[in-house]
Amino acid sequence: MTNPLLETSALPRFSAIRPEHIEPAIDTILDEYQAGIVAMLADGEYSFAAIMQGGEALGDRLSRAWSPVSHLHGVKDSEALREAYSAAQDKIVAFENALGQNRALYAAVKAVGESAEFPTL
Repeated sequence: MTNPLLETSALPRFSAIRPEHIEPAIDTILDEYQAGIVAMLADGEYSFAAIMQGGEALGDRLSRAWSPVSHLHGVKDSEALREAYSAAQDKIVAFENALGQNRALYAAVKAVGESAEFPTL
């Protein structure tokens, strides 16, 4: 069985999304997001494209899965969906809090802002 929240097709398949898909999808995406951040920072290329656009792409991947879940939470709520939503939301909040405190990522973003490229953006 494939997880519809991990698909990258044009539109989410709302009718295929089940509460049991939510946590595994979010776990997978957060793991990929973290690995992407580590790879971006290890690369040492602190350009707008590498850091800012790279980070945006990682965030978009999370939004692409979380937005349909949030929508379903608002329009087709159930106890199982509330539980899955809450558990996944806790993980997302913890991840984003850690991301906001990542000193290496901050240094990379700061380097982009201080680069010769920045005024031309």
